[in-house]
Amino acid sequence: MNSSDDPLLLACHEVIESLGGKRASVEAFVPGRIELFGKHTDYAGGSSIVAATDRGFRMTASPRDDTTVRMIPSDNPASMASFIPGESPRLPAGHWLNYPATTARRIALNFGEDITLRGADIAFQSDLPRADGMSSSSAFMVATFLVLAHINRLEDTSAYRGNISTCEELAGYLGSVENGASFGTLAGETGVGTFGGSEDHAAMLCSRADSVSVYRYSPIRLIERIDWDDSLTLVIATSGVSAEKTGEALGAYNRASHRAARTVEVFRAHTGEAFTTLRECAGHAERIGLEAALSKLRSAEQGNGELKDMRLSTRFEQFYHEEMEYIPGAVEAFRSGDWERVGALADASHRGAAEGLENQTPQTDALQQFAREHGALASSAFGAGFGGSVWALVHSGSEENFGHAWSDTYRQTFPVEAAGSRIMSMRPAGRAWARSYDSLK
Repeated sequence: MNSSDDPLLLACHEVIESLGGKRASVEAFVPGRIELFGKHTDYAGGSSIVAATDRGFRMTASPRDDTTVRMIPSDNPASMASFIPGESPRLPAGHWLNYPATTARRIALNFGEDITLRGADIAFQSDLPRADGMSSSSAFMVATFLVLAHINRLEDTSAYRGNISTCEELAGYLGSVENGASFGTLAGETGVGTFGGSEDHAAMLCSRADSVSVYRYSPIRLIERIDWDDSLTLVIATSGVSAEKTGEALGAYNRASHRAARTVEVFRAHTGEAFTTLRECAGHAERIGLEAALSKLRSAEQGNGELKDMRLSTRFEQFYHEEMEYIPGAVEAFRSGDWERVGALADASHRGAAEGLENQTPQTDALQQFAREHGALASSAFGAGFGGSVWALVHSGSEENFGHAWSDTYRQTFPVEAAGSRIMSMRPAGRAWARSYDSLK
């Protein structure tokens, strides 16, 4: 991607130059991600099938002579906001500045002893739908990190070299920046309040164009890449129901993570095994039989009102089927071009999320159903849930007619939400990049 070919990136350059005639010395692009399979599996040590999108965050930046970071939306420069890395600006809940400020605060914590951090003027713009399940907030944080890392040459620090040497390790680190966990010797702190994993970051930083990637997490490792079939196109419909992770929605999102962690605790107590992830518990269930494992959880629930309310057995059953059956089956089906099987597995995965994660809405359920009724080979909601988007797999060349029919049916059923819905077509795109002044054209 060249800035002269990308009007959003060019607009970012123009904003930086308007601040005082300085030319940007760094530019970056970070894509959103599509999750085909792997609903709430990453933070539980599971797997997922993901791809990067061709939409994402653009950023350009010029270093400053002080430590201030100024963030300037290129489509609304008047809303510029600033902070000092290492400090926590006073912000209302859900304010967009929380994402870059959290990223910079973690940079100061982890690398500030090795170097004197330099501030920057950073212009940004995105064509990712906001709060629609394509990980716009994660992309914002990743882009901020890449830009500040270039300006401050973080790769040259001993802290960076001692912990991060691959794109997967960088993805794992940036996942920890978001959820507040430590990574290697790099200490954690508060994060942005979501107790998620690193699926989004792996897809953004490590994807390959024209392929989908199969990853396993905790730690991240690439299992396989599957070449994309040129005869197929992905169509994405945003539901118009915001999947913003703030307030009640944040609590609902984190509940799925808490349920996973609590399930691991129950398995440890009942088996004496030192399980650390839900994936390890699923392996135990595979050995003794799923029903035998579920009976342990149901027994624990019967004797404890808190556990019963958390519905741990339902959460575990969702994870088990997704991780041990749907994802391996989908990998085989994508390899062999068995789209009927992909469709059946995606249907089951969507139902499992609705029942086991309790994270679907009437709108996302309807979009998934309408996609299948209009001839999609496969379809499912994706991302954190509680709103967001649905993907549909269709034959290339049919995406325009399919999209119109899909949108029309949705509009007839949910006219209010459909007013904020969008239809997009895509194929798997390449990974994030950042480059310094010498390579800018």
